Parts: sequence; structure tokens; C-alpha cells
Amino acid sequence: MTPAATNPANRRQIRPYGDWQWDDICWEGRNRLRRVNATLGTLCQFHYLGMVTVGGVLQPALKWEHYKLQSDDQGVTTAERVWNEFWERYCLPEGEEQCLHDMDGGARSSVR
Repeated sequence: MTPAATNPANRRQIRPYGDWQWDDICWEGRNRLRRVNATLGTLCQFHYLGMVTVGGVLQPALKWEHYKLQSDDQGVTTAERVWNEFWERYCLPEGEEQCLHDMDGGARSSVR
């Protein structure tokens, strides 16, 4: 997995592309980099919930909505934890934070 940047200035700059993709705007076509969605998928697997109870029925956590159901002892949902770790690795170009807010109606936690 792409390691978290120890210095926030070293995070890779990305931009949303379509509804489900990311454009890695810093990649120059040389060397291999992990795709942004692969990092997001790895974080989801790392924090996988296993089984969740939805409407009284126990089922596997296969949807993003399931990640919003479980919170830790500090009230942080698994979905928030995944996004927070994601944004430790990536950033949006300065001044473009609003594009994520517009995409999801402000449902995401902080974008650093």
C-alpha cells in the first residue's frame, strides 16, 4: 500500500475524475505507482468489518453504507477512519477541496 506521508507537503496530488475514479496529476508516466483506487480498496480491506447487522439481519459488510454503521469508542466510524487514512496519503490541489463537497453533498469528513 502507498505509505502515509510523514510530511503533508509530500502527499500525492489527485483530482476526482468521473464518479468513481481519481486522476493522479503528479504522475509523469515514469516509474510505477499504485493506483489511487487500489489504495482505497486496500484500506477498506484492512478495516473490513466482517459481519454487520442491518435491519435485524446479520450480513457481510459489502457496501460503503455498512462502513458507516460501526464506530469505535471515540465515535469515529470505520468509513471516517478509511477516509482519514486515505487523505494521509493524498491531497487535492490547493483550492479544489470544494469539488469533493459538491460530489457527495458534504458527507465526507475532513479533507486535509
